[in-house]
Amino acid sequence: MIRQMGAPATRPPRSNCKEVCRNCSPTEASNYKANYLRSIHSSRKFRVSRSLGLQCRAIDAAQPFDAEAMRMARIERDRRKEKSLTIGVVGFGSFGQFLARRMVRAGHRVIAWNRSIPKDTVLSEIGAEFFPDLNDFCEEHPEVVILCTSILSTESVLASLPVLRLKRNTLFVDVLSVKVFPKQLMLERLPPEVDILCSHPMFGPTSGAGSWKGLNFQFEKVRIWDEPSRHVRVEKFLNFFAIEGCNMVEMTCEEHDEAAASTQFITHTVGRMLATMELKSTRINTKGFDALLNLVNQTCSDSFELYYGLFLYNQNATDELERLEQGLEKVKKGLFGRLHDIARAEIFPSSMMSSNKAGNIPLEGDRIPGASPSSTALLPPGGSHAPGALPQLAAPKTTLEKTEKATFKSALQNQKWD
Repeated sequence: MIRQMGAPATRPPRSNCKEVCRNCSPTEASNYKANYLRSIHSSRKFRVSRSLGLQCRAIDAAQPFDAEAMRMARIERDRRKEKSLTIGVVGFGSFGQFLARRMVRAGHRVIAWNRSIPKDTVLSEIGAEFFPDLNDFCEEHPEVVILCTSILSTESVLASLPVLRLKRNTLFVDVLSVKVFPKQLMLERLPPEVDILCSHPMFGPTSGAGSWKGLNFQFEKVRIWDEPSRHVRVEKFLNFFAIEGCNMVEMTCEEHDEAAASTQFITHTVGRMLATMELKSTRINTKGFDALLNLVNQTCSDSFELYYGLFLYNQNATDELERLEQGLEKVKKGLFGRLHDIARAEIFPSSMMSSNKAGNIPLEGDRIPGASPSSTALLPPGGSHAPGALPQLAAPKTTLEKTEKATFKSALQNQKWD
């Protein structure tokens, strides 16, 4: 008899084979043969082992010429998918684009939002997905949200972010140049369920244009809830920077701001001071001068808003600015003090020292010899000294520096030499 479709396929005895075929129509015989071959296919060489998850294939089956490459590419995609994250970048300016480019290259999916819409060529070159609406951005449910806004606009942007549209286990990361301010802001404004990681890549689009090897990356795990998946996600994010070659530095936000005031803020201050001098490169530059020109280029490539934020939101910046002023004042006093000593020795030759007892040595308040009649140059306090001692002029006060410099210059010009 002809077996029904779907019934187990069993090969009929050889003695009955012709009889069966004789009683079958051509269509029934064809179906019988197809079912019989299908049963052989599933029961022998191509059986799937569900327990092992393996599939056996005939080794002599024809394969595409690039089958091995396709298989390796599929394995690589699966491996990257396990290690990849969906990262949302809030603030797609120069620094946000700088980070997104490297993250996409590492296999992460990057979505972005910005107040102004970037050019399509920029988005296609980076490989990021842009969402002009914050609600649509949050409904993509990024695993990590990076705040790449300016320091001054962070508070307003965070207030406008529809956090309730995100998952409750979202990881928030800031990359601002100051740390105590965003740490306190996120602890105050964000829901208690989310994780918080404060970080500061100590480089930017200029200094990090090439390799990131050896560049410092500071971070503090401010709040990471005790769930294995959350810890794994944080490590995935930090490993991205470690794989790129960064020097991972874990320190508190308070320690960061104290150290950054003496490094980053002073660097920006000195660079902007030199920029006001309009220094120009020459044909006889020294390496030190080239370093100063590079400092000017690096610091002035950042916006003044960034520099102002470093000053406004770092409580240690004011102290460092005062130290810088005191250091400059000390150097100036050392220079003008040496100038006064030389001018004093030239104005009062050693031959005049023998007239000390006769009262020929000018005392405090006397006019300096050789000065013009209209000059008001007087000896500073301390002009009267012990016999034979050379009076030492005190360093000039800040308010009298220009007057005293002009006075001594006039005195030297009018001095009659033998």
